[in-house]
Amino acid sequence: RFIYNRNFLLENKLQFPPLRVYEDPIFLLCTLLKAKEYYAVPDVVYRYNGTHSNKRITLACTKDYLRGLIAELKLSKKKDLPEIHTLCCDRLMREADFYAQRFLKTEDPELLALLLEANAAVSPQLLKDLPEDGSVILPALRTIWHAGCRYLRWRDQRIIRTLCDVFVK
Repeated sequence: RFIYNRNFLLENKLQFPPLRVYEDPIFLLCTLLKAKEYYAVPDVVYRYNGTHSNKRITLACTKDYLRGLIAELKLSKKKDLPEIHTLCCDRLMREADFYAQRFLKTEDPELLALLLEANAAVSPQLLKDLPEDGSVILPALRTIWHAGCRYLRWRDQRIIRTLCDVFVK
């Protein structure tokens, strides 16, 4: 749905990032930021027929989606683009987080690292609607935090400590 001048792409070394998902928005943003001018057709010339099925989203695709969102968040922060930053943060908080939560039980350390990096890439100063407490924490990270707290409360109960002492002896 976009037409690019090949020389422009070659001269600026613009390529699609090696991602399974969300490579298009990153490529488009990079090309628009490099272009001195561009033209747009005001008519609808392309329309998605539905959304991609979340049943087909794998752990690898989820991690690539997070990588794409991280790149977009960092670029929108660097270039001071609050609308894009807000839109990207919304995708991160809703869709990407939904996919990530499905894979939390895999105990994939890279997924955790990407969630932490994505959360750190969000710039609250650029967001249009900041939560009341002023913090932006991914729901998946809150899930991990709450699970850890529940585990620690359970582990620290007197009967559990007593049983551990019996079995250790």
